[in-house]
Amino acid sequence: MPTFTAYQALRDGSFRLSSNENETITWNPSNDIRQDGNDNRPLLCYRVDPSNNASNLHLQVQLNGVGIGSNARFSGTVSRTYMEIVRQPVNTGNNNISFEVPSGTGSLKISDVIVWYKRFIN
Repeated sequence: MPTFTAYQALRDGSFRLSSNENETITWNPSNDIRQDGNDNRPLLCYRVDPSNNASNLHLQVQLNGVGIGSNARFSGTVSRTYMEIVRQPVNTGNNNISFEVPSGTGSLKISDVIVWYKRFIN
């Protein structure tokens, strides 16, 4: 069955996280999401902007309680855009994407959270 690529902008604005803070975003993809094989995994994209004298800030990102990505650490003020392939299965209903900063000093501004995924063409 043919597919096309779709995306959902989950958060156009931003939120700020400091040590021991988290933010959860709910994602409800189309029920015709394609998840078979490595070539058909969703792609989570977001922007990270460290500030307030950021030093060794640890960012963990999870989908439904399972870690996604590199568990990056941030220091300084260089903004970055991350793209993470979602390896675990996605629910056809609600999914929770959690951003958490368990340690470090300063803060991270997270913005422009987008998920790209393939859908079947009916």
